[in-house]
Amino acid sequence: MAPIRKRLGYTQQSLADKADLHKVTIANYERGAQDPSLDTAKKLAQILNCMVDDLLPGYFQADNSAGLHYPISPERGTETQ
Repeated sequence: MAPIRKRLGYTQQSLADKADLHKVTIANYERGAQDPSLDTAKKLAQILNCMVDDLLPGYFQADNSAGLHYPISPERGTETQ
């Protein structure tokens, strides 16, 4: 998320303000200490004019049999639906 945020001229604080989050939350997302909810990820993607996958590589895992994408848990590898 940080490269996109910086490219658009947002600081962690300005992005947090725009998304109604705390600066620490943005910092946690960027360093992988915390994952946003799907709703928050969508909101951040909308603000940053990008896709959720661009912000959080690996947050979604494809189900190739059905062509679906769904979040993986914070443990990064345990599937959730």
